Amino acid sequence: MPLTPFARPSCGPMAANSAIIGVQASGPWRGRVHSRFADAVNIAVGGGLITLLFNPHQASETNIVLADRRPMSGISDTSAVAFDGGALTVDGGAALPLAPFTVWRMPELGGAPIAPDRCEPLERYISAHPGKTDARFLEALERQDFSGIIGLGDGLTPSGDDMLVGFLLAASGVRPDCLPRLRKQYEPLTVRTTDISAHLLRQALKGKFMNPLVALLQALRSGDGVARALSVAAAVGSSSGRDGIFGLTHGLRYLGRRSFGGRGGPGGHDGHGGHGGLGGR
Repeated sequence: MPLTPFARPSCGPMAANSAIIGVQASGPWRGRVHSRFADAVNIAVGGGLITLLFNPHQASETNIVLADRRPMSGISDTSAVAFDGGALTVDGGAALPLAPFTVWRMPELGGAPIAPDRCEPLERYISAHPGKTDARFLEALERQDFSGIIGLGDGLTPSGDDMLVGFLLAASGVRPDCLPRLRKQYEPLTVRTTDISAHLLRQALKGKFMNPLVALLQALRSGDGVARALSVAAAVGSSSGRDGIFGLTHGLRYLGRRSFGGRGGPGGHDGHGGHGGLGGR
């Protein structure tokens, strides 16, 4: 079972019954359907979710990206689903082998700061696609207090959550030392939002993200393929991709100009007139 980062967007054909399996979903596990949609099924496993979906761009550590929809066709709203590391079983029926498959693991994100001019395509995109939650998020960012952002907005993944995921990706890329403090502060607050969004936030607070945003950050760092990566990320959901791009863009901008996490810790002053810890009050 090859272990592949699979960080760049890929839209090449996948062989029948093949899959891209996130390392956290690589099994064995068993669970029950949490929610079901046309192209995705969320399985409740332990305290989290594993998602079966049909989209080669949306790899993550908790997703299983299928080559076609057939494995999902027999799954109902109440199905029990199991994966033994090589095959799926639905409601105790015949096992469906997933082969060949690759295992997707988050690549290392930390590195040199990203030059401001690299973010210009993202800034043009979010300027052309304003959102209702933009001002609230920017206010929270300046206050360094995201407690009022979690669960803000409508839908399965509210806009405030998607923006916070984008910001956490920026922090993972340029200030990964901040993540343990952010996780301690905000993980308890994920109960305020939907189950699906809470799962994505908890993953992001651990430095785990879906491939479209990861690939966009990597493209920004290398300067290669930014337009394509931006297009793929923007296509995620009805607005989740756009909101994640917003959080990533402003996160990179903010972290590039502000001291972050001074000696005072959460809520302590960092010597630059701001609160150093990005902690809620």
